[in-house]
Amino acid sequence: RQLMAAIFTLQIGSTMYSMLLFILGGLQLGTPLSSASISLIFFLHEGWVMLQHANVLLNPFCQHLDRNYGVSLLQSGQHWVIAGVLVMYWSREVLSMLFCLTSVTYRTQVAILVSSTYHLVKMYSICVDAQRCSSPTLGIMRLLIDHWHNETLAQLAVSALRIFLQGGDTFTHVLIVKDMLGDPGDGRLRYLHLLFVVWIAHAALNQATQKSTATLVVEAWRKVYRPVVRDSGGTSQTCRVCSLLSEKGPNSTRETGAKKKDENVSVDLVFLSHPAYPSSLFSLWWPSAVSAGGWKAAWWMQLVAPPLSLLIPILWPWLRNGECMEVAEDIEYSGIRMQNWVLSNFGYQYVLWPFRRLVEERIVKTARLAEHRKVSVLCLGALNKAEWMNNGGLGLLVGSTSKMRIVHGNTLTAAAVVETAKALFGDACEVFVTGASSKVGTAVVLSLLQNGFEVLAHSSDSNRSKKLLAKCRSFDPQVAGRLRVTTSLVKGVHVRHWVVGKSDRKVLNYVPQGAKAVVFSVPNPFESGRRDVLVLPGGILHMDLTKLSKPRQFSNLLEDHEIYACHA
Repeated sequence: RQLMAAIFTLQIGSTMYSMLLFILGGLQLGTPLSSASISLIFFLHEGWVMLQHANVLLNPFCQHLDRNYGVSLLQSGQHWVIAGVLVMYWSREVLSMLFCLTSVTYRTQVAILVSSTYHLVKMYSICVDAQRCSSPTLGIMRLLIDHWHNETLAQLAVSALRIFLQGGDTFTHVLIVKDMLGDPGDGRLRYLHLLFVVWIAHAALNQATQKSTATLVVEAWRKVYRPVVRDSGGTSQTCRVCSLLSEKGPNSTRETGAKKKDENVSVDLVFLSHPAYPSSLFSLWWPSAVSAGGWKAAWWMQLVAPPLSLLIPILWPWLRNGECMEVAEDIEYSGIRMQNWVLSNFGYQYVLWPFRRLVEERIVKTARLAEHRKVSVLCLGALNKAEWMNNGGLGLLVGSTSKMRIVHGNTLTAAAVVETAKALFGDACEVFVTGASSKVGTAVVLSLLQNGFEVLAHSSDSNRSKKLLAKCRSFDPQVAGRLRVTTSLVKGVHVRHWVVGKSDRKVLNYVPQGAKAVVFSVPNPFESGRRDVLVLPGGILHMDLTKLSKPRQFSNLLEDHEIYACHA
């Protein structure tokens, strides 16, 4: 706190004196600093800060990394660590701007003084937030670290304020760099180009190592500043700020659930998923967009996601040190440590031939990575276990030398679908089933028949339909009379109960008005229309949230208490 007081005195004094000189006309407009080398140093520093601010404002990868790190510090009660690092960072930024006052135009001088005052308010406010270990809706700590919220008008207003503040700060540094750049012939533009090359390499390394600049500053603080204070009993204690960064700080408390495991401890369970739609990628960075029906993409995500989905598969391994997936969640449930790995390819890329080979190779590579990390069970979600991709997961066993179990989860998925159908449809009735010849679809059909339902099973392949019929007869001849097969969706126009196991938008044209449907296909075709149909997700189970070691970080577009059956 003595350090904070000294920094505040320096900042307030410098800002007030600069304002006084500005009012008295003591700042000569456009006069460069006396030394050309010193002026160049400040120019390059302002260029660096400008690039950093623009990156934080526009780069979702940087925002995701910084916010995740900030949230983790807050969850472990390290409010003063955040406040201390940011106050020192802002102090450097303010002093640099004030030193540039005599080298810029009148307009930029006004922008610098306004920005310096704003930074003083930020420093004071973030220390207040750290003191009370909380931050109100418009508190600086929350505005800086919190995820984006866009569900209500008030949240949109707060998001707009955050963009305005960060954008204004960035614009101030742009003005400074523009004024100090001078004539292109002076050579400073060349220095700016070199600075950008260094900066872009540094920014890429941040993503590759998954450590932001703020992370490195805090870790450096831990290693460099470790004073030892001796109490009356002669025992030694490390610095309070440094000890907060250790796994067991002086005020640390155990999280609910089983004991916390070290990163080197093997993971019990990994669920391998993938973004169903291009816009689903944003659920990794905006987890707060969860509504009553699960995560929903905002309109602007729908616009920028398609072109971004073509770049992500290429950029992702480069940004993740060769890994083609993101660890979206690391959590314990009833003492079982489970992680959610999201593959860097989208649903449509599993189907289209230009991408299919790449996706297949990445699934195998990720499975080998899980073996290397001594994962006990690998669960394959959605299209990662498609028959045409790896024979339902059997292809991943080729070349495997570990004891890791690979689970497709089809059995539990089929059971969840049947139980949901029984609850929604009530008494035994006629049911139209699409995707009936798949592994899950076949199990659902057989189970529905055993429960007394009449089943009209649809498959686009007539040979697979015949195989389904033959399997049913051999499995239970008594129920085979209640099964009919078809290759045409038209046959279902008069059936009011549907089980949809294949993602096909044509289904929307044939489901009768007011029908009931249980859906376990990914993606869900009913997400884009037919509000007149009562739709329930079939392959989903509910979790007991009290058994979690901490709140969920990522829920695969579902609500926090929901989990896919193949994951469960």
